[in-house]
Amino acid sequence: MKEYCIIGFIFAAHAAVFGQAKIGLPSGPPHPSAVLELASQQKGLLPPRLTTGQRDSIVGPAAGLRIFNTSTQCENFFNGSAWVELCGDSLQSNALPNGNNAGEILYWDGNQWQLLPPGSYGQTLNICNGVLTWGGCPPLVSTDSVFTFSGSNSGSSRTGTGTVSNAGGSPVTARGLCYATTPLPTTANSVVNSGTGTGNFSANLTGLSAGTLYYVRAFASNAAGTSYGNQVSFTPLPGYINNSNQIVTVHPTDNFTGKWSNTQTFIGIQSGNDGAINTAAIVANQGNGTYAAKVCSDLIAYGYSDWYLPSYSELLVLNGNKTTFNMTLNSGDYWSSNEYAGGGGLATSLAQTHQFQSVCCDAGSNQNKTSYSGRVRCIRR
Repeated sequence: MKEYCIIGFIFAAHAAVFGQAKIGLPSGPPHPSAVLELASQQKGLLPPRLTTGQRDSIVGPAAGLRIFNTSTQCENFFNGSAWVELCGDSLQSNALPNGNNAGEILYWDGNQWQLLPPGSYGQTLNICNGVLTWGGCPPLVSTDSVFTFSGSNSGSSRTGTGTVSNAGGSPVTARGLCYATTPLPTTANSVVNSGTGTGNFSANLTGLSAGTLYYVRAFASNAAGTSYGNQVSFTPLPGYINNSNQIVTVHPTDNFTGKWSNTQTFIGIQSGNDGAINTAAIVANQGNGTYAAKVCSDLIAYGYSDWYLPSYSELLVLNGNKTTFNMTLNSGDYWSSNEYAGGGGLATSLAQTHQFQSVCCDAGSNQNKTSYSGRVRCIRR
């Protein structure tokens, strides 16, 4: 006991005087870079042995604190913010996986380690979008976000486009668009093929239902497989090209059945082709309420808020195109955004309407603004 006390006293005194100390044999001064040197030719330094739970219960561990974790059989050190495992040659939270076959490749995919099986004799190793792959890559393809229609396909079809920007190392044997009412469509869903090779392409999507949300992706295939472009979505609405070569979109269902305005006031809207201007004038005059022009002005549908009550001339054009967009309009009078003036341009309490019959006898009429209940079909362009 006395011997240990003497050794401890000498060690303390030496450290206090010189700021360094060495314990063990061979004796001599400590290394100049060490504050404390432990010397032995037969024994090692044994750090505290703790389970993971005991380690985690240490309050305020200092950066650099070390223990031996008996739960994982690894030395641990605290880096100032977290405990790090020192297992084998890894400084990750878990040890690197072991290989099973010669030629396997371990690579980091940005989230975790991935083990690539060995390739065959003569195969080349490629990087496809950051992923190591034996052989060629599938093509690079993108989907255009714009879907258009013309007078000939404005009903149940739309034209979409895509681009194959890179063949991926082998010829592109198929390309086109796939679409469905569920996200991430594949070639197992509805498909429109559009040739081969790289570059821009277009495809006509058919059999669409008005007012239904569709998801679309371009695809391209080569010897390495099939790849898909970004997903876009759209909702086809009935539409046509008007006399001014503008695309007019029609809401797929009636929006309202009721009065034309709040009062019998004559506003002075008797002619003109622009229902949007008419709608704004009616709302400015009549204010709040539930009436034809206000319903369209307030409408937000399918991502659009610029709906309006069509003018009488726009109703006539719509009627002429009803078979083009393959849509049934109900029988009965539809309100236009035009008023009716009697003989000599005298103000009246009537507004112009038009009927859309399925077989014959489409006709216009004039109805009382507040007492007649007319149909409303909003449009936009």
